[in-house]
Amino acid sequence: MAERNVHFKGMSELSKFMEQLAPKMEANVMRAALNAGAKIVKDAAVANVPSGPPGYRNKRVYGGFEGALRKSIRHGSSIKQRKGKVIAYVRAGGQARGQKADTYYAKFVEYGTMPHGNHPGTSPRPFMRPALDAESEHALAVIANFIKNRLEQKHGLDTSAVILGDEA
Repeated sequence: MAERNVHFKGMSELSKFMEQLAPKMEANVMRAALNAGAKIVKDAAVANVPSGPPGYRNKRVYGGFEGALRKSIRHGSSIKQRKGKVIAYVRAGGQARGQKADTYYAKFVEYGTMPHGNHPGTSPRPFMRPALDAESEHALAVIANFIKNRLEQKHGLDTSAVILGDEA
């Protein structure tokens, strides 16, 4: 695996620019930026996820299909108005929008299972954590560049003092 070194200069200037915005505008910029970073991690998780035929129950009850777990991986963001927090997430499992199959077993694939009853257990086949580990620096660079570009283009702030990523 190739190593990535991302250097950030001018993060304090970027923070000062963000403080100049109205709180709602700041939250919207952060939400869109975190969403862009989460998409990077989601794409890596989709590439990592193991795929196989659906189990008997999932096929019978939900009409499961091969690749249902892959399709269940989604990203998004939300704003917690009372606490003033912007949160981004990447999730796998459950019933994704527009999908009949229930991929409740996502956590069992990620972490494995212990032997129980007549079941021998399964070894873990992680796909979410390796995606985060591999793409975290790239996602941070995407987030920082998104914020810089949004402040420059939509809000007319001069962000030339902020040098991010490979530019540094």
